[in-house]
Amino acid sequence: NARLNFSILESDVQNFSIASYVSINSESGVIYARGTFDYEQLKGFQIQVQVHDSGALTSNASVNVVILDQNDNAPVIIHPLPEYGSTAMESISRFAEPGYLVVKISATDADAGQNARLSYQFFQATHLNIFTISADTGEIWTIRPILSKDASNQRLVVVVKDNGIPSLSATVTIVLSVIGTD
Repeated sequence: NARLNFSILESDVQNFSIASYVSINSESGVIYARGTFDYEQLKGFQIQVQVHDSGALTSNASVNVVILDQNDNAPVIIHPLPEYGSTAMESISRFAEPGYLVVKISATDADAGQNARLSYQFFQATHLNIFTISADTGEIWTIRPILSKDASNQRLVVVVKDNGIPSLSATVTIVLSVIGTD
C-alpha cells in the first residue's frame, strides 16, 4: 500500500482544460507548468490533485497557483497623442505666467503594482529653465516668463518610465509653438 499514484482532477480554467496549463508526475506528485503564464491574462487558478495508494485509500488536495507579475509591458502614452510620428504639437502664449499649466502627459502601463508605477522626466528641452515637469503626475508648468529672445518653438522630449526591473519606458516629443508678440 506504500506506492502512491498522483493525478489532476479534470477542471476548466478560462474555458480550457486544466491539462493544457499543468501536468503532474504520477509517481512523485511534482506539478509542472506546460507553458508560461501572463499575469495580465490570468492571475491565478486552483488545481485539484488526487492521490491514491495501491490499496483503496484516496485523498484530494487543492493547490492554489498564484501568477506573479513580470515587467513585460512598457508604458503607453495616451495624451497628448502624437500627430507626426512621436511628436505632439501644442501652443502656449508668450504671456503665460510662471506656474501656467502647459500640458499634462498621461500614460498607462498594463503591468500591476510597482511595475505599473510611472514617473515622468525631461529627456531633452530647448530651454530647461522655462519649464518643469512633475515626476508623479506628468504635468508640465512654466517656471519663468517666456521672453522674446526665447525660441518661438520649444521642443520638449519627455520620457515616461515604469518602476519595474529592468525599467521600461516610452517617450513623446512635444513641440510648443509660442504665440503672441510683445
